[in-house]
Amino acid sequence: MSSQIRQAEHRRRQRAAVGVGLVLLASVTIFLIWSVTRAEWPLAGMLALLVPVVGGLTMAARRGSHRFAGYGFSLLAIGAVVGGATLRGNPGYASFYMVVGVVLAAVTLEVRDVVVVAALGLLGEAVVASFAPADTRLDTLGGVYAEGTLLYVLTALMAVAMTVSLNQLLADLFRRDAEAHAADERAARLAEQLEHSQRMEALGRLAGGVAHDFNNLLTVMQSCASLVESELPASSPARTDSKDLQEAISRASELTKQLLAFSRRDVVKSSIVEVREVTSAVAVLLQRLLGSGVSLRVTLCDDPCPVLASPAQLEQVLMNLAVNARDAMSGKGELTITLERPAGTRECRLMVRDTGVGMTDDVRARAFEPFFTTKPAGKGTGLGLATVYGITTRLGGRIAVDSAPGKGTTFLIDLPLSEQPTAAQPHPLAPQVRTPGDTVVVLVDDEVSLRHTFTRVLDQAGYQTRSFGSADEALADRELPAPDVLVTDVHLAGQSGITLAEALLSRHPGLRVIIISGFTAEPATLTPLLERGAVFLAKPFAPAALLAAVRGDSVDADRPATSDTRP
Repeated sequence: MSSQIRQAEHRRRQRAAVGVGLVLLASVTIFLIWSVTRAEWPLAGMLALLVPVVGGLTMAARRGSHRFAGYGFSLLAIGAVVGGATLRGNPGYASFYMVVGVVLAAVTLEVRDVVVVAALGLLGEAVVASFAPADTRLDTLGGVYAEGTLLYVLTALMAVAMTVSLNQLLADLFRRDAEAHAADERAARLAEQLEHSQRMEALGRLAGGVAHDFNNLLTVMQSCASLVESELPASSPARTDSKDLQEAISRASELTKQLLAFSRRDVVKSSIVEVREVTSAVAVLLQRLLGSGVSLRVTLCDDPCPVLASPAQLEQVLMNLAVNARDAMSGKGELTITLERPAGTRECRLMVRDTGVGMTDDVRARAFEPFFTTKPAGKGTGLGLATVYGITTRLGGRIAVDSAPGKGTTFLIDLPLSEQPTAAQPHPLAPQVRTPGDTVVVLVDDEVSLRHTFTRVLDQAGYQTRSFGSADEALADRELPAPDVLVTDVHLAGQSGITLAEALLSRHPGLRVIIISGFTAEPATLTPLLERGAVFLAKPFAPAALLAAVRGDSVDADRPATSDTRP
């Protein structure tokens, strides 16, 4: 029996002993009044002596000595039977009071004590049968004492069984209560996890929507800035302003990329990546990023750690965590990166530990929320850890943080190992396109400003451009010449750009497909086209990137952006 159950049983027996004492005190008082009114002075004298005794036992029970009180009540009943029957004769039913004594023991004492009281009562029965004079007025089938003694024995056995049953019942109740409490705690944890998941999902949708609209605007800005710069004389002072503008657009673009990484709406081409190689390669960059005041220790396991991911994603996770650790340590401390394979799992664990100021419980609970930061205004965007969270969960992994004020912070990232073979390189949908003058480019985007800007870029490059505001318009144009290149946004009014691409590919198998988007609700829907060689351009992008994709040149992958935000 656990300590909690023992304490509850102790309280129950204490309350039972107090209740028994009060009942006995009331009974003795009533019989005392009755004996006085009938002038039964010897009986009245004995009852008068019992009143303070019963009262004292009741007070002892209230003060916690319920075992002493239980023994007192039981032995009092047994003593009254033995004494009364020995002095005045045994009427045969005196054993009934023995029964009262053992029942009192059953409700106030533990099993072993009930057995002791029962044995004492049985000894009292033997004393009464041996020494008490018989009452000749009573004649029973089994003799003068048989029924009373048999009744006592049966009752004693029942009292022991009842005590055992009470203990088992109480233990079962506590077990059920513990199970219910554990179930409530599990339900509360699940509810909290669900609420957190829903909150993060809502934030992800909001972040993705903001990034989509913002990327459209940034694409127009970047394209127009490039067009303006191309028309400026080489000696024009405005070229400096144009470069500053494009630099600001690039920085804004990095923020939207972090939002998309958090919301898991960015499009990433994944492959089998060895985490050990990526970690080892990025360690050189991290040391320069951390500065001379922070020492870096990297420990890699000997077992392979292949995961299905993009190298840029893993680099972004490590660089964001490193920058956050540097800021938490104020540029002085130690950063430890450990990669291991936990025994008995199909996961690799990446641990990033710093010796910084640590986090409070409240801060740790909100660490991965976007835009949450404890830094002064203007010192951080609050997207660093949100980006790490988005990448980790997108890769099917888990991330946890262990931190306390003054004890540093440890991030634990568990990523599932991949058993897939290395994917073959996708076959292009079409060979290199012809010269610009002979190339027909179909441009589909529902943003008027973007459509006009892209049309201007393509026309200036010499391409034959046909632009449309929706997929339905493009498919309905019967005078459209056979296109060589399709440039389409994913999200269009009516049919999506993916549906448009598949429809045109069925008509023109040699078509080159370029998918552009600032936000993709379901990145997996692009996978079939990407595997067949389609090119994806994430908004915002420069006009040069669009022209390179139309020509069929390789487009450089985006490198990870770091964030200086730590909650």
